[in-house]
Amino acid sequence: MTQKVEKNTKIIIVGAGAFGISSAYHLAKNGYNDVTVFDKQPYDVNYYESVTDVADAASSDLNKIVRCSHYDDDYQQLALKSILEWEQWNDLIAKAKDLPAGLTNDFPVYVKSGYTRYYTEDMSKNQKEISSNDSFSRLGLSATQFELEDSKDAFRAKFTGLSKKLDPLDLKGKLDEKGEPIKSHLDITAGFAYASRATYFCYYLAKKHGVKFFLGPERGAFQDFLKENNKVKGITTKDGKSHFAEVVIVACGAWSPSLVPELQPINQATSGNIVLIHIPDERKDLLEKYSVKNFPVVAWKSFEFRQEGGGVFFFPITEPDHYLKFGARHTRWTNPVKTKDGKVISVPLTETSEPSHTAIPADALKTVTDFIEKYMPDVAELPITKTRLCWYAEAVNSDFIIDWVPNVEGLFICGGASAHGFKFLPTIGEFTVNVLEGVKNKYTEKFSWRKPEDNPSDIEKFKNVLEHNTLSSIDLKSIDGTCEKFEKLQLKQ
Repeated sequence: MTQKVEKNTKIIIVGAGAFGISSAYHLAKNGYNDVTVFDKQPYDVNYYESVTDVADAASSDLNKIVRCSHYDDDYQQLALKSILEWEQWNDLIAKAKDLPAGLTNDFPVYVKSGYTRYYTEDMSKNQKEISSNDSFSRLGLSATQFELEDSKDAFRAKFTGLSKKLDPLDLKGKLDEKGEPIKSHLDITAGFAYASRATYFCYYLAKKHGVKFFLGPERGAFQDFLKENNKVKGITTKDGKSHFAEVVIVACGAWSPSLVPELQPINQATSGNIVLIHIPDERKDLLEKYSVKNFPVVAWKSFEFRQEGGGVFFFPITEPDHYLKFGARHTRWTNPVKTKDGKVISVPLTETSEPSHTAIPADALKTVTDFIEKYMPDVAELPITKTRLCWYAEAVNSDFIIDWVPNVEGLFICGGASAHGFKFLPTIGEFTVNVLEGVKNKYTEKFSWRKPEDNPSDIEKFKNVLEHNTLSSIDLKSIDGTCEKFEKLQLKQ
């Protein structure tokens, strides 16, 4: 329910992940002087670190791809703008004199490594690829795209020192298991963000601009809304304290539908999977071979999503901690839980759940390890360091949701990242400011609240995913090799 917002309006943001922290930063940057962020995670202590510490938001991942290749012009233009902001953030972090523990001037938040996709399909018939390439052409960026099978592109890559990144796995002329020729496409506008580092840097920027924080499992953990009829007047936290505000923004990612029931038909929690392998310091050969200097982000079978033998993505080795991150491009899974009112919603199952959970679908782990054994045998001899599910806020039609919640005064939602939102960390908060101020543009329209009745086919797909793509229907596997049925790992109700 739209309402007037002034610079001194008291605003609470629940959730310090990418969308929440970006909103806080942009609000403060635009003169809003009473913004407070709550989160159950002690991000001021763990620095959003999910590898050596425990932080379960998607934003606390090791790294995320930053790309502007997109079949939608609006997202492509916003991604280009965001990449320029990412580069400015690199300058800021390099020159900052007052960085907190957990950040240093030596390591950037963004790396333009390039992004290579391997595939076997006929791309000339793929409408989304055609749209994306047309957009690059209109923007004058065609020269940033390379096809392995195109002799002119191959020459350009060789002349500019990009041959290795165009075919990093040395697969030219080889066939896949179906006998299909393997092709590749390199996009040098793309790269990746060090996700946890970048989100923590945004936290630092927000704090510098005067944003206040309540973090931790007691003082920062949302308990309930303070309501009067259909008006939200603040929140209570797990420590029993009441916190009043004129506007409450929920930006809890995959947890948002659990807090805001109105979201449930159009936004649900779905999980991807992550596999990490640490490269020891003594393996200088691997550290050099898979370094950012020599390797792009790679997607293998980038258009194949299936339970076995599907696509795989991986990132070059991170600095300074030396991890390779992999993931299987599989069906996204749900964790259906019955609420007090009898409804069934998907709730994230993570390392901070009871019991703690780090296992991933067994078939996803097999897809990744099979890929490594075949195409990266020098890495296959190393043990897997960690696995985890990464939970996304999947929205109907994959557009973000940044808007007032209908029929509830004072309640605002910022989410629906749909597994492609993190690259907009430096810019997405602008649209929270826009909507609060009543500014209309193509993005505030695109990110507006969707009515279920306006998207019947998408709503039906959502329902099918919730009912059938459940973790309870598959085996989960831990890095110690144990394979368990989901019932042993179910959340406490």
